[in-house]
Amino acid sequence: MFETDLEYIYVTRDSFSDGMDAWDPNVGIKKFKGSQYFCSARSPNGDRKFGVGILAYYLKCKDLGLCRIIPRGTAWLVEVGTGVWERVDQNMALLSGETGRPVG
Repeated sequence: MFETDLEYIYVTRDSFSDGMDAWDPNVGIKKFKGSQYFCSARSPNGDRKFGVGILAYYLKCKDLGLCRIIPRGTAWLVEVGTGVWERVDQNMALLSGETGRPVG
């Protein structure tokens, strides 16, 4: 099981990825158009997936006690202590990879 001192984590899966990433919710995440990928909220224009020294943890299903991977292109807020998952990407603004500004 994934171990952390954080009460909550974000867990994301890019639309092109077979793996998942865990993010510190105190930093936040952004969602970018095109390949629909997630990166640190501190990463300018999504230039680097993990950007500005804010690293995500690459996860496998077993790391989270899951029997299957989360859907591609989704983001979840996970309460670590209880294991409660809440999907959060549906209300996120989709950003341009070129400008970093909301699209649509």
